[in-house]
Amino acid sequence: IFHNHHHPLTSIGTMDEWKATWGYYDRNPKKGVLPKETVKHCIRSTGRLYTEKELDELLGADAEDITYDQYIELLSKPYIPPSCTVMDACRAIDGKEKGSLTDNQITQMLADFPERVPQELISEALRGINFEKSHATLAEIDRAFAMTSEDMDPPLEDILRYAK
Repeated sequence: IFHNHHHPLTSIGTMDEWKATWGYYDRNPKKGVLPKETVKHCIRSTGRLYTEKELDELLGADAEDITYDQYIELLSKPYIPPSCTVMDACRAIDGKEKGSLTDNQITQMLADFPERVPQELISEALRGINFEKSHATLAEIDRAFAMTSEDMDPPLEDILRYAK
């Protein structure tokens, strides 16, 4: 159902890279605090493609300065790049590489998509997943989310006929 949806959760960069990026701006003398606009630039330089609105929400709309600890805390959180598929997001959520997710993890992931997946579709997707001991393997999730042309309603052939 959501096989081709994309989302703005992977960990990008290493702690050393994050420290180096911060250190480039926080020098002479080191203060441990940077202006929010500079921190936005630091975050984007790590490869995280947040919008201005997302960064304001993450950093605080009224914040003027951001501490190093706040910066590291933000970069330590999962991040889904815009070109990420549902399976990429599942792998990122499965940070400990168990190879499976719970229904709550899947629900939260889908609810966080920018397309705001309606609850009815989330429930429908979950019904299509086989859970064992409250976990579904990533392969099972991929199978459930992959949509073939035979599954489409209206059928793909009808859509293509009218698109011409």
